[in-house]
Amino acid sequence: MTVEGYENCNGVMLRIFVELAVSNYLEKTKKIKPLLDAANKKNKPRDWSPTFRQMLTFLLQDSDVQQAISRSAQKALARAATNDNHPMSLDSMDQFVHNRLEVPTARELRNFWAQFEELLGLLMIEPMPSVSDK
Repeated sequence: MTVEGYENCNGVMLRIFVELAVSNYLEKTKKIKPLLDAANKKNKPRDWSPTFRQMLTFLLQDSDVQQAISRSAQKALARAATNDNHPMSLDSMDQFVHNRLEVPTARELRNFWAQFEELLGLLMIEPMPSVSDK
């Protein structure tokens, strides 16, 4: 599918794709456990799941991720996760899904892709289960 002419569809799919990739990585590597343990201590329901923002912020603190992606990519992603006033924020991506009047341009979508590309390269390598998982 081309970006031009399908900007909103591509924006929604990009937002969902990135969130699912982050979630899959955290679950498969079992790195999501500290987030779930913290939620459990706060009496969150058993089926509680962290938000995209919580997962991305947490993932960017992981030493494996910090070693695998460039410092500039880490900085851009941290800004996206923490600064809703930044034009490339997660809040902007959320608006593609939840606000029919917020439609991204093809240029904005390419910028969002560039921002997430290094991280997605890492996340697309399926994590191997640990020996204890077998």
